[in-house]
Amino acid sequence: MDNLNIIIADENGEEIGSLQIPFDLDLDIGGENDYQLTTALSDWQKAGYKMGYQFFVPGTEYGGLIQNMQVQEGDDLAVFTGDTWRGMMMDKIIEPPAGQDYLTVSGDANTIIATLLEGRFGSLITAAPSESGINVVNYQFDRYISLLDGIMKMLATKNARLKIKYVQGETGAAGHVEVGAVEVQDLSETDEYSQDTKVRFTTTEINNGINHLICLGAGELKDRKLVHLYADADGNISQTKTFTGLDERTATYDYSNAESIDELIKGGTDRLKELISYQSFEMQIDQTVADIGDIVGGREYTTGFVIKQQITQKILTASNKGWSVEFKVGGTQKQAYR
Repeated sequence: MDNLNIIIADENGEEIGSLQIPFDLDLDIGGENDYQLTTALSDWQKAGYKMGYQFFVPGTEYGGLIQNMQVQEGDDLAVFTGDTWRGMMMDKIIEPPAGQDYLTVSGDANTIIATLLEGRFGSLITAAPSESGINVVNYQFDRYISLLDGIMKMLATKNARLKIKYVQGETGAAGHVEVGAVEVQDLSETDEYSQDTKVRFTTTEINNGINHLICLGAGELKDRKLVHLYADADGNISQTKTFTGLDERTATYDYSNAESIDELIKGGTDRLKELISYQSFEMQIDQTVADIGDIVGGREYTTGFVIKQQITQKILTASNKGWSVEFKVGGTQKQAYR
């Protein structure tokens, strides 16, 4: 496999050239959203690279800022770490407008993204310049959610995902990271992965989950807002009890900021979904044409699991000798059985 063309740019985004010194890079997108770049400190200094510089692979999401450095005394090895572009978006928060409980938006997804990015990253991270064709109507962001999670949750309601790529500038000009919305690709019907394709599988079955959640909202003692939520055998959540006696497993959920019953039910429902019994299935594949948020399918013959889930993580491993990308797909089938 050809070497990956990793470009180094200065703190202003002006390109210096390809990364030529010996290095090892591990970059995580969708998990921790960070990277680790290891090289000889003497090579790094000789090349004239500095803290605050950027690295990127043109036209892809692979890249980040050189933010941290660790060097052990007496050792020429330097370990540089920092956030990917996606990781930098994790460090920004979507706040409700002054005097309002929530931020609510409508319009083309890319226009909304442009508004959310405004003033946060200067010219480094910007929205895609054209409309996405994905129309959002009265979407309400969770209070104080990260910029990345907020945008991803908004797009998920429209069967869409984030597309992030580094756009090189004209000769002598700075490049930038472009963030936009695209429709999710469903490749599960055309590309099914199994042991036959050397895919690695992990299956988990948890049978002692919670199926009754007592949700406690605002108020004191007997005046606290109270809702009982129940999960049935198919994982559906309502206010109707299904399991009793030995089969009933109960927990409490303290949401003292919930001023209304509707808000308490919403928060409690999300919490109970995390607690009920479940079967989970994960697979790792070494190559695919899909991206994070796209849907692929897989089959594990030993347990009979069939999965159709979104790609959740990409891990890039690169060096002067070559590079590879590992995709992780996580699926959970929630059930409230015994």
